[in-house]
Amino acid sequence: MTQHALAEPALFYVRLLFASGDLIRLNVLKPDISLWLQAQAIQAINQALKDPKRSCSDAVILAVGRIALHENLYGNKMAASAIHRPAQKRMIDMRGGMRALPFPELVKRLMRWSDKVMAVQSGTPRMLEDDEEKPNFTLDQHVSVLDKWDPNAGQDMRSKMSISNLLAPEDSGKATSKDAPAEQTQECKK
Repeated sequence: MTQHALAEPALFYVRLLFASGDLIRLNVLKPDISLWLQAQAIQAINQALKDPKRSCSDAVILAVGRIALHENLYGNKMAASAIHRPAQKRMIDMRGGMRALPFPELVKRLMRWSDKVMAVQSGTPRMLEDDEEKPNFTLDQHVSVLDKWDPNAGQDMRSKMSISNLLAPEDSGKATSKDAPAEQTQECKK
């Protein structure tokens, strides 16, 4: 995936944005750098979306998913669930779904993990379907990883899960995505 980041500015800036988090927390970087990196990442994503050769590339799909996760954890949760996550899903659908993506299985599992985390935290449906043959992480594993990465977000997710379990005690773990919109009839090129 590093090769994708070096070849695609959108993924490069999103990866820098994530990496800046700990450096800002440790006072190595000023917090303003995060805002600058975020602006650069969004600008690079928007430029890539205008280019038919890049618009649904592996790297841009990953960049949009990562910016969604970053927004969900540290920024504008509404933008993550209303803009970035649906955009990533549309790109994946245009490429033929998760199974058609040539990513390593670990990357696909991590994409599904972040989709599950964002769905629970935002109270929205999942967008990425699970692979029936290769089970993804359990809900407890999702939260355990999130606890280690961002304890506050993990605790927030645990409380939302508790409320959710009271209302609907079954967690099917399956995506609840809707059919792709009609405008997705065109195919994306790698």
